[in-house]
Amino acid sequence: MAEVETDARGTWLRLDRSAFYPTAGGQPNDEGELAGARVRAVESRGSEVWHMLGEGHVPAVGDTVIGLIDWERRHTHMQRHSAEHLLAQAFVRVGAARGVTDGGIPGFHTRSVSMRSADCTIDLTGSPDDEALAEAELEVNRAARRSMPVLTFEVDDARLGDYRLRRPAQVSGLVRLVAMGDYDIVACGGTHVSNTAEVLPVKVLGAESVRGGLTRVTFRAGNEALHDYAAKHAVLREVSPLLSAPIVEVPARVRALMDRVSEVESTLIAAFKHDAERLAERLLDEAGTSPQGRPRLVVSALAEEQAGSSSHSSNDSSVSRGAWPYWVSEPERERASRSSPAPAPKWTFGQRCRPP
Repeated sequence: MAEVETDARGTWLRLDRSAFYPTAGGQPNDEGELAGARVRAVESRGSEVWHMLGEGHVPAVGDTVIGLIDWERRHTHMQRHSAEHLLAQAFVRVGAARGVTDGGIPGFHTRSVSMRSADCTIDLTGSPDDEALAEAELEVNRAARRSMPVLTFEVDDARLGDYRLRRPAQVSGLVRLVAMGDYDIVACGGTHVSNTAEVLPVKVLGAESVRGGLTRVTFRAGNEALHDYAAKHAVLREVSPLLSAPIVEVPARVRALMDRVSEVESTLIAAFKHDAERLAERLLDEAGTSPQGRPRLVVSALAEEQAGSSSHSSNDSSVSRGAWPYWVSEPERERASRSSPAPAPKWTFGQRCRPP
């Protein structure tokens, strides 16, 4: 152990060498254990790698420590990252075949990536449509099924011109390259699988426009793509028999049901309105005429089932007869009388129609 320090976030250790990957390049850090304590975060500070520990024993400077990396988490990140490389190359090829260019270079090109969750994203130049997304998905899975070896090696930046890099390297000096067979090669410091077949399947989930005229494509890969498929398939298997429709017909059946619900709602509203207008007429008739033709305020406490009908009444006929009906449901009147020592005015509750 080379160095230890403490800040507001916790205790940090620096080793003379480490197999833990720090957060970088859109990829989250490794987790695991050091000297029996949980590693919560890993950060790079220049050429140094620092490890934040959870509760547990803190080794002394000079101690030899053993690290254990959470392999399931690491392999998930490897699947995401390698799939991102393949998918980025797939979009380059699909865009080039469609005559799309960026700065005179054919293809849809990656500008940024994020692999911090199961739903990974790549931000592309151009505007790939649904057809282009489908083509890229077919292309990336076809490439992965070739079971190409994934190789990592370092070269001096003076030799970068010897390689057809998908995009220019962002570092100088000794540059680490990641090559996936003869399909893709690019500068990268992340963790990767050893064979492209390990990322299967790769599923494009959708796309949206983002700042800078870019298109953000969301995808899943490997085990996370399988888990996503399994969850969605389970939902469809449950919904399908409820709708008495095969899975492929579920969307059409749901749309038909939504149309039917809208139709029934319209019919009910019309019926409520009709009943409310009849009720208003009856109440006006029972109230009799007002002296000197003055406007009348007719107040009625409605039962629960009547309140819904009255809310849909326009009461045009009532207004034309110089009356202003005001509905008060019975439960509301009871609540008002219990909560106030003085009699509550009935007209402070319910819904009123427009005044004459």
